[in-house]
Amino acid sequence: MKKLLLVLGVLFLGIMPSYSQAFVKFAEAPPTQLKPAREFFNYKIEYKALKKSTIYLELKKGDSLVGNSVYDVTKPDQKTVSVNLQIFKKIDRLETGNDYSYNLYMYEGGRNDWSKRACETKKIEGIKVVSSAAN
Repeated sequence: MKKLLLVLGVLFLGIMPSYSQAFVKFAEAPPTQLKPAREFFNYKIEYKALKKSTIYLELKKGDSLVGNSVYDVTKPDQKTVSVNLQIFKKIDRLETGNDYSYNLYMYEGGRNDWSKRACETKKIEGIKVVSSAAN
């Protein structure tokens, strides 16, 4: 009986990693108040990828994309990385307002391969852009 339980336990533990879930999340809460800038630094992203994947961090104003960051995961892995979010060159400066949001998501495959989402999208709304003169 003990041998049977031992064999079942080893089998169960051997199968468990193959059923683990991919995820992506903010390892540290991102800033919710931004001043107009061309680039924002050190967004801590934690992920677990089961395959080669691509992580996308976007800054949106309403439904319009105003900036992003892309991180390539070259093999199955789990770690925390730091990425910088860049504002698109076509945008002169971010307008003040509180209708900005972050979207963080991961797709399996290389860049711009949108065929399979690896995990649930994380969205943080209510991000504010304030005047440079504001404290």
